[in-house]
Amino acid sequence: MDREKTAQDLERLLRLRTRPVGVRLCPRADELGGAKIPSAPVSLCQMVKGAAQAGWTLACPPDRMGCLTAQMILGFREPGEKDVQHHLAQFAAGVETARALMEIKPKLKVGEVEGIRVAPLESWGQGMDPQLAMVLVDPHQAMTLIQAYAFSRGEALQFTNGVSSAVCSYGAVQVYRSQRPNLVVPCVGSRRYGQMQDHELVFSLPISMVEEMVANMRQMVEAGKFPLPLVGGFLSPTVPVNYLVQ
Repeated sequence: MDREKTAQDLERLLRLRTRPVGVRLCPRADELGGAKIPSAPVSLCQMVKGAAQAGWTLACPPDRMGCLTAQMILGFREPGEKDVQHHLAQFAAGVETARALMEIKPKLKVGEVEGIRVAPLESWGQGMDPQLAMVLVDPHQAMTLIQAYAFSRGEALQFTNGVSSAVCSYGAVQVYRSQRPNLVVPCVGSRRYGQMQDHELVFSLPISMVEEMVANMRQMVEAGKFPLPLVGGFLSPTVPVNYLVQ
């Protein structure tokens, strides 16, 4: 994959406001080399937003993960009572509900990875591949990506979301495990710490699908299917409705 060209194509075809991002769940600590490790703890959603908006290349070993829930999701520690209390305080009506919400979240095994590496898709060198691509999109762009997936596969996409853990669990781990795209609604932490805005969703997909979907979008553009034309632009002007109401 020519990552720089692919990233440019994604930005152009989708009219993205930010850069597409590559994410790697690193099984070895030496894969974090060459990236900036934050001097203070951060969250994964902060890293994704920083790479998308500012072009940063960041690495996060376990001791730099500042999000309590993401520590558990990414296998940096065992789940514990503090996680139950955290979910109970914000997301659950009772203790058993809190435990159930924790249980259903996609998670890595403890020690499965030694850290997370995040960078703009165009910045990944040839010696190391991201496993995932994440794109910050609005609903129109999300619709286009859904169509691009279906264009060559003839399949519907089903999306999974839950309380909190939007980017780390449902955006990263679920897509890594299932090898299928997921459209994620930013969670409380993604909005509070990751600075996700009202119009932003996160479309996460396996890196192996990116070129296919870019090629499909090119064909959609050539066929006049995107960008979506507004029908009113091809009709004669009409009298505004408030003129008709007396």
